[in-house]
Amino acid sequence: MSSGKIPIYFAKTGKIELVYRVEKTDEEWKKEFSPESYDVARKTGN
Repeated sequence: MSSGKIPIYFAKTGKIELVYRVEKTDEEWKKEFSPESYDVARKTGN
């Protein structure tokens, strides 16, 4: 993964802004999410 800025659409403002990509290991993401949320967010719910 590259560590640059990516375009993100903000619905509240209706604008696209460039923000830095968040890069974490799978272990770091697992600490952030419940097991079900991790499965959907990181593994497409499979």
